[in-house]
Amino acid sequence: MVDVEEGEGWMEEEGMDGRRKSEGGVKYVKEGRELGEEGGKKYWVIWVGVDMKEEGGYYGGVTGCELLIKRRGGGGYK
Repeated sequence: MVDVEEGEGWMEEEGMDGRRKSEGGVKYVKEGRELGEEGGKKYWVIWVGVDMKEEGGYYGGVTGCELLIKRRGGGGYK
């Protein structure tokens, strides 16, 4: 997870199961504009795929998506 405003990043192993602590209690909306004019706090969720073969470990891929979380009102969009 990357907090865009604070310039901080951290790892949440629960993220693979869709149970990130940072997303607790968030109900997602279908359109970002449903969060209102002020939107929400911007994060980036980054997934890194790691795998093994005979030669050792390797990065299989990486992807990410923007995440908006509005704590007041409990909405989120990704």
